[in-house]
Amino acid sequence: MSFCFFSSLSKTFFGALSVNLLLLSLAWIDFKKPNCPIYQNFTASAVIDPLVIQANLLNQLTGAVLWSQSINKMIKDGVKEFIEVGPGNILQGLIKKIDGDVVINKI
Repeated sequence: MSFCFFSSLSKTFFGALSVNLLLLSLAWIDFKKPNCPIYQNFTASAVIDPLVIQANLLNQLTGAVLWSQSINKMIKDGVKEFIEVGPGNILQGLIKKIDGDVVINKI
């Protein structure tokens, strides 16, 4: 069964269960300061603080997805190339709609 975490269902029992399971899982991970900023969909901003990254992972499970804002922020911060990993090319098309000048590659 697939579960859309950003839907209204995330406020149900299954959503609460998912949040608690993720919270328990994240508690076991020793987050370190990243080598480069991490852009998270919950804030649409670059983050380097390990505790904030950890908290945002939990928050983006049920929070609004600020995907286009994240891409715009990356471009504003100087990102000129994106790499889509996985099957399909949906993200490539979405990024091109935001800014047709950036380079997008696929792996």
